[in-house]
Amino acid sequence: MALSANYPTPSPSLSITDRPAKCMICDRPAHGFHCEVATCKGCKTFFRRQLLSERGVICNLNKDCYDLKKRRTPLFRCQACRFEKCFLVGMNPSLLVLRCSSPSGPIINHSMRRIISTETTLPDVIEWLTHLEVKVENFRRSAYNPNWQEIRKVENLLKNTNKLSLADSYGPFPGWPVQCDPALKVQDNYFQCFSPDRKHWWFFNLLTIIENIKAFSIFQQLDLWDQLILIRHVSVGLTTFHISYFTVRNKFQLITQPDGSQHPHRSEEGYQTVSSLIGPLYRIGIQHEEYLLLKAI
Repeated sequence: MALSANYPTPSPSLSITDRPAKCMICDRPAHGFHCEVATCKGCKTFFRRQLLSERGVICNLNKDCYDLKKRRTPLFRCQACRFEKCFLVGMNPSLLVLRCSSPSGPIINHSMRRIISTETTLPDVIEWLTHLEVKVENFRRSAYNPNWQEIRKVENLLKNTNKLSLADSYGPFPGWPVQCDPALKVQDNYFQCFSPDRKHWWFFNLLTIIENIKAFSIFQQLDLWDQLILIRHVSVGLTTFHISYFTVRNKFQLITQPDGSQHPHRSEEGYQTVSSLIGPLYRIGIQHEEYLLLKAI
């Protein structure tokens, strides 16, 4: 039995100088992108070996062996902290594939048992969804800001590699939170054209949801036509749910984006529809795990 990893290559729009030069786990020179994260060969091999073994590991020190804010180099002998660091930086185990060969039959690909096995426990699912949500929110807060007017077809987004990992390269958007006047007129508050200094939130939130959906291995098993049908049916609803939960979790009363702006503005046509989930989410006191599972469903 051998293990191979299907991982996205860096986006062509990202120059060599912008790509991470160091492994995000141990800070050694990176070999490439594995499971959506820049890693060295050692950490790549460790991650898949640890997932295969499914052995529990415990840190016998202070659980900070890979915290590079506290030490210059990690303690490589600590498998527990190394494995935890893999998840903290966003390594996606669903992109690993088991390849099982049999003398009597062809090679059969199976998605990682940890993710889709019928014996997968709910805590495992929630753990993976939690790490994915961290990547999603980092992506929304990142300085990555493509020109939405140049993206013509959803097909192009589906064919490209996942963009969530670009947040690590671009870093946070500078100058946030922005100074917003709630009394701004609609025509002043709505982005009519692309600006590199601010995000068109309706477009970027839709883009985020599409990249979020692409992270699920089951979605990648669909052909392009079925992917398009699914995206067209769920993307707007998921976007509304996502921004409504973000608003509620941060204890705002009006739709608020990561930069602090209110977009869409409450005076805009359609605001009541977009914000219709805020009240119910406050009333039921939705928990984060419930949000993650409902969003995945």
